[in-house]
Amino acid sequence: MNVIATGFAFSFAYDEKYGTSAQLSGGTDLGRLEIYMKNMIVSLISIKRQNPDDEVMLIVNTGIPEVFEKYAKLLKYGGVVIRTVEYDCFRFPEDFPWSLAAFKLCVLKYLSEQEYERAMIIDCDTYTVHPYTELWKEADQGLMLYNLGHSYDHEERVIMRKTYERLYPEGRDHIVHYGGEFICGRREDLKLYADCCKEVYDRMEETGFDVDKVRTNDETVMAFAAAEYKKTKAVIESGAYICRYWTDKKFYLVSTNAFYNPVCIWHLPSEKNRGLLIMYEQFIRNKAFPEVDKAAKIFGIVKGKRPYPLATAYAQWVRERSKK
Repeated sequence: MNVIATGFAFSFAYDEKYGTSAQLSGGTDLGRLEIYMKNMIVSLISIKRQNPDDEVMLIVNTGIPEVFEKYAKLLKYGGVVIRTVEYDCFRFPEDFPWSLAAFKLCVLKYLSEQEYERAMIIDCDTYTVHPYTELWKEADQGLMLYNLGHSYDHEERVIMRKTYERLYPEGRDHIVHYGGEFICGRREDLKLYADCCKEVYDRMEETGFDVDKVRTNDETVMAFAAAEYKKTKAVIESGAYICRYWTDKKFYLVSTNAFYNPVCIWHLPSEKNRGLLIMYEQFIRNKAFPEVDKAAKIFGIVKGKRPYPLATAYAQWVRERSKK
């Protein structure tokens, strides 16, 4: 059986210690946690609706508090299993903004020790629009990670490269910035990759976490572990199945992969507080999600618009061609 999981260190114990959790947009108050729960409803149930034969689970480090019991019931209604796993490894210092995001590495270790054929770990600000049939076939060829496409001198990748050189002065491996929203593979590949992640984390811990605390996170560990993993096995880039869409006003990705060469998974980091909440309300009203075209409009993923009709452009092209 294949399993898809999202993991979150869901505990009120970190209200004081991790009050600036970046994964919750700066805080861990009840309101933000409620938004997170609604995001998870949309993410996980959309997966289950497209992949009914796969096990879909939410992994937490404590039971879901009673105040959010209605969301737990919705997840169960949608066929999602809730499982508790102790957060006993990959713990970063409290003042690291992305400290809690490393819980997914704990989830990775846990899943790699279970009896699933293949497993995927995915973030909760995602929406699944197509089945994972081809994705699972690709996962049989090697570990799958999502390359963010950052150029060699991109600010975040430069910091990552310099951190790697400090931790691994004996090597100069090629560091690719992989996103933390997606990890997928066969159980044996995930086990090896989890071991590589643990080796990287142990090296960080040995230095007293003498790294850039603002930028060092689960993605840093994943990138360094991938460099180690690639010494013996292949890493497959998963851009054919997942894409990160920035839908805010400052940055917008124009791409055909929502419709014409479609990916299975839309990662929507700017939609936590709007599109995913609208989709949650749609599900509550209809107990179903809208068609892909309507979903794309809700999330701000729309087709590019020309300043004139396509027929006009074609007629102009014919005229220019006839002059030659």
